[in-house]
Formats: sequence, structure tokens, C-alpha cells
Amino acid sequence: MSEESAVTTAADVAGTLTGTGQGGATWNNGETFDPDAQFDGSTGTITAGHAVSSDGNFTVSFWVKPSVLSQTVISQDGTEGAIFKIYPSINTYWAFAMARTDDPASTVLWDAAISATGTTKLGIWYHITATYDASTDLMSLYVNDKLAGTKSHTTLSDKSNGNLQIARMRVTAASTGYSGYTKSEIANVQTWNSVVNPVGR
Repeated sequence: MSEESAVTTAADVAGTLTGTGQGGATWNNGETFDPDAQFDGSTGTITAGHAVSSDGNFTVSFWVKPSVLSQTVISQDGTEGAIFKIYPSINTYWAFAMARTDDPASTVLWDAAISATGTTKLGIWYHITATYDASTDLMSLYVNDKLAGTKSHTTLSDKSNGNLQIARMRVTAASTGYSGYTKSEIANVQTWNSVVNPVGR
């Protein structure tokens, strides 16, 4: 494998949620994770199948080394927009946001669990875990395996079998309706349809 070969397939080593690379998504060797997926912030993304149901318990976990703030690291499609998204804010905190309604990005309202200001820096690897407990309506965000923020969220009925998106988010119902492409390195994306709290809290 070359140092920057294009991502065509990102295998799921534990299940069947294999991803397909598009645009400026390349494999990057010689880093902390060998390889990790590197995204160009313009067209690069990996799309997989339906990962979690937003009206039930779920967990999403990954490693990321951001090169920009405010762009989407992980999201899952609804019909009109994204059901959830995880991103480093321009205000230097991490955010795990869940949509209150399945609407376009221009009108949707979000509930967000966020970390403290100053907990996001460029060029550093972070282990991010987001959990949702439907029985208690509780969103939890972990940064480097420590609880960083919580938020209450009433479950949104999962209207679609939307795809998991790595490095972008759906903003409209159109097939081309994606934005928020991140310029980052991402590795070891994992999902569960249960609450899996990270160790080391």
C-alpha cells in the first residue's frame, strides 16, 4: 500500500458495516494508526450502511486528529438531514449533537452534549465516544475516555435506514445534499446498538 493510496473499501473487522471511500479520502501510513484514513476537507468521505437506531440505545466511538475545527467527523443520515453529528467546534470544544426533528440543516434544532472550551486542539489525536441511553433520554460525550458532557434528548423516531457518514453530514434530502467535510485523520470507528461506556472515566 502506498503512503497515500485512495480509500476504496474500509473493511469492518468486527461486523458487516463495510465502508466505501469517495473523493479525497486516502489511506495514510506511518502515523499513530497504520493506516488511518485521511480526508481532504472538500470531497473526501467514507459511507457505510445504517449503523445505529436513534430511537434506541447506541454508542459511536472513534479516534480523530483534526486539522480544522467546526466540520463533521461522524454523522448518520436521516431523510432530510443528519440524525446525529459529532464534531470539534470552532469554539474549541467537542460536540455530540442529536436532531430534535428530521429536517434540513437550515431549520433543524439540536440537543448537544459538549466538552469544556479549550478541549479541542488541532494536530492531536483524540479518542471520542458518544452514547445515547433511550431509557433515560441521556446523551453522554467522552473525550479521551473521560466524561466531558451530557445533555437530555427526547428520542426521535428513526425515519430512515440512513447511512453512517465519516467526514461529512447530510444537510438536505437531495442525493448531493452533503456538507461539513472535515480535513482530518480518522481511525478505528466503532458503533454499537447499546450503551458502551469507555474505560478510564
